[in-house]
Amino acid sequence: TIAPASLLQITDRDALRIPAFEGKDMQLLLNYCFGRDDSSLLLCPNTNALLLNHCSSRRPKLHPCGNGTVPNADYRWARWDEATSKWLEKTIDDMEAVFGSRGLSLEIFATTDIREGDEVFIDYGENWELSWDRHLSEWEPFRSTPTGGGEWKSAKVLNEELGPLIVAPGIDVTSTDSRGVLFTGCLYEPDDDDEWEIDFDGDWESLPIDDLINEFGTPAKDFCFIDSNYHYSDGSFWPCVVLERYHKDDDEEVAVEDDYYTVRILQSHAFDDLTWEELQLPRIMTRYPRASIRHFYLPYKSDLHLPAAFRHHIELKDGIFPEQWKNR
Repeated sequence: TIAPASLLQITDRDALRIPAFEGKDMQLLLNYCFGRDDSSLLLCPNTNALLLNHCSSRRPKLHPCGNGTVPNADYRWARWDEATSKWLEKTIDDMEAVFGSRGLSLEIFATTDIREGDEVFIDYGENWELSWDRHLSEWEPFRSTPTGGGEWKSAKVLNEELGPLIVAPGIDVTSTDSRGVLFTGCLYEPDDDDEWEIDFDGDWESLPIDDLINEFGTPAKDFCFIDSNYHYSDGSFWPCVVLERYHKDDDEEVAVEDDYYTVRILQSHAFDDLTWEELQLPRIMTRYPRASIRHFYLPYKSDLHLPAAFRHHIELKDGIFPEQWKNR
């Protein structure tokens, strides 16, 4: 045996449909689960067995097997897991009734000698293979023209380049590209200054941007530069709106990453509402360092969710799949 593969069962694969896409697209998890077209059941490994790649002898040029001509491993129901034999007798309805428990396991075993350094491959099935080949032949990279022209860039590339930021067209707009998939986040940590109270009576949203900054702007105090050796949590960056850009010294040439910006910090869902959010007033910070502003994806807008992104289960082969699970 090469690896155990205890399985988490999803009795209704439709649970992976993404509401944001009106249920037309599936979660990425589908790609890592075993299943069949004739069943609603998905079985998802929770061990490193899910890292095994596909190869086959059917189309070796498209699906090569490394140093061999066929997969060097296969899978079967686990002999070491006593619960598996019992669960193989269950119906899908029986599985649904056992809330919070799992009872099925596979095991990955070698079908030939595997040398040190060889990659381990299994066969995902011909249906998976045909679906992948069709995906490769039909796939076209998504292209979009952001403000300023040129090809759209991912959040990773933009954060590595650390180039000039686009000033938002409005005080509530965090999106940074024409596709509407990215937003800006500012490295931010609430402190005593966030408990300020300001006597403002009126419609601040109608103020010209300069008046808005003069009324509500406070210096960022240069406390928030990125430390590349520090691990930042999900709550470290708060959504923010880029309102204006200026250099440290307009008379001196400086690197882009040394630029300063005026930003509006928006309330993070990871924290309780701060005073300025409760008062429905803008939190505006001036002299905010470019190096502390990053690009992030909006929910379900990353490269993993591009139109026509590949989704297909690993096909459970004939001969080991119980008849009572075939409900489609």
